Amino acid sequence: MPTDAELRAKLEEILKTSGEVQTATAARYLNIPESDLLAKITEWTDLRCKIQGGVIIAGPSNSSGEVNINPSKLLVPHEFAVQLGIVGATVEGEFNRVMDKLAAAGVLYPAGYREALILKYEKTKVLYPYIFLHIGDPHIRKHGRYREVLQCRGNLLDYGCGTGDDIRALVADGYPRQSVTGYDVNWTSITLGFDLYLDQKAWAGHFVVDKKFPFPAETFDVVYSGSVIHTLYTQKAVKNYILKAYSALKPRGIFFGVTLGYRKEFPPPFGKLLLSREQLGEVFGATGFFNIEVIEEIKEQQVYLWFYAKKLSQKGENLLRQIN
Repeated sequence: MPTDAELRAKLEEILKTSGEVQTATAARYLNIPESDLLAKITEWTDLRCKIQGGVIIAGPSNSSGEVNINPSKLLVPHEFAVQLGIVGATVEGEFNRVMDKLAAAGVLYPAGYREALILKYEKTKVLYPYIFLHIGDPHIRKHGRYREVLQCRGNLLDYGCGTGDDIRALVADGYPRQSVTGYDVNWTSITLGFDLYLDQKAWAGHFVVDKKFPFPAETFDVVYSGSVIHTLYTQKAVKNYILKAYSALKPRGIFFGVTLGYRKEFPPPFGKLLLSREQLGEVFGATGFFNIEVIEEIKEQQVYLWFYAKKLSQKGENLLRQIN
């Protein structure tokens, strides 16, 4: 078990990264009961933080003194940020890294644009620094069925599109832009994508934002899901997400993507609900998918599940109902 000094050092590292963290999240990360963590913080009278509404906030210490970090300059942490090694990442540093990558790929930034964009996001903050890891390096291209999907040419939905990196890659690789739609529950990440790629005019009308899934049944030939399922907190939410994907697909449509997965030797980060390869396949089967593939990849102590499945034809669904 870690010593008090080690626990404190890890907590200070989180606070320097984020400026604040929920007590429950910190306790899971430190692998101690939340009550024990609260007791230790009370004992560490010189720790530069305060607790307010179940959140540990970097600030004046429990006794006196001023905090020596500037949280407005730091990225607000995604729950995986610390585990993935994004420690002390700044808005300026991450934007420069990503924009250098995109500039090398051909994005032309006007003079002064980079500085103005960094200033904008230093003020508004970036909610999910994890998203920066894959900008310019989209997951979709790494999928084993990607080449097959590129030949489909039918209506395609990116279900939980984030910045839109994946559908930009599809179109760059030859998929017809008019057949592609990106959907998310808010504009935050989509707008970040526009700001980084400077292509809002070219993509006008291809993104849909709605709190509720807005698409009628049998709208799409392909639905892609890139790193979404592992962000859902309950089995019910996972099943509902997959059911909506199934409903939106035309008969024999393709559902494919990637999510973080579970193996007992790699505990879920921060108490996340992660499914094993077998569990994810079972959910697909129970929903009505067939030709189900779930391929497990272990990389840097993370489990990735690359999945592919097809929706039954109407005839197949009728036969399935008769059997059941």
